Amino acid sequence: EARITGFEPLPFLREIAAENVARNGFTDVTLLPYALAESAGEARFYASESWSMAGSLHDRRSQLGDDVEEITVECVPLSNYLHEPVHLLKLDIEGPEAEVLAEAAEKLPNVQHLFCEFHQGGGLGSDRLAKILNILEAANFEVQVGKSHNYQETSLKRPFTHFDGAASSLIWARNRNWAHGDTEGHTRARERTPDK
Repeated sequence: EARITGFEPLPFLREIAAENVARNGFTDVTLLPYALAESAGEARFYASESWSMAGSLHDRRSQLGDDVEEITVECVPLSNYLHEPVHLLKLDIEGPEAEVLAEAAEKLPNVQHLFCEFHQGGGLGSDRLAKILNILEAANFEVQVGKSHNYQETSLKRPFTHFDGAASSLIWARNRNWAHGDTEGHTRARERTPDK
C-alpha cells in the first residue's frame, strides 16, 4: 500500500518507467517530469549518449569523455516533497546529491530511510562526500558508506590509482529519531506490551 513518487526529466526514460508501471498494474505510482535540484526553475541537463541512465545537471560525463546531448529541463527542490513522512528516499541523480540534500536538510527528519548513490570525479570533488555526511549527521541519521558495485570491481586492485577518476559510492542512512510510530522497533514494543 505504498505511495511512490518518481522524478525523471528525460522523456524517453519517463515513458519506459510509465510502461513498467502500467504493465505491473500499479496505481500508486506518480512519475513527475522534473530533475531534483537546489532550486526551482529551468536548468541545463547533460544526457550521456553512451550511458542512458547517467544524465545529470552536472557535466561530469562530458568531462569524463562521453558525448552528451544538452537539453533544458524543469527542476524542483526535494523539500517540496518531504512535508509528510517518507519511509524510503532513494536518490540516484548522478551528481547533484550534496546540493539537493543541503536544500532539503530541514525536512530530512521526515525521512525514515535514505539510500543515495554518490558520485565524484569529472569535475565533482571528493569533498562533497563529507558535506553529505555532515548533512545526514546534523539530521540525526546513522550512516554506512560503501563502494558501488561497478566502482568496487574497477578499483579492487590498486585503489589509489583511482583517486582522480570517476567514482561512485552508496550511502545507506537510517533516521535515529524516527518519530512517526511505525518503525519495526515501535511495532515490536507494542507487541510485547501486556494487555491491561
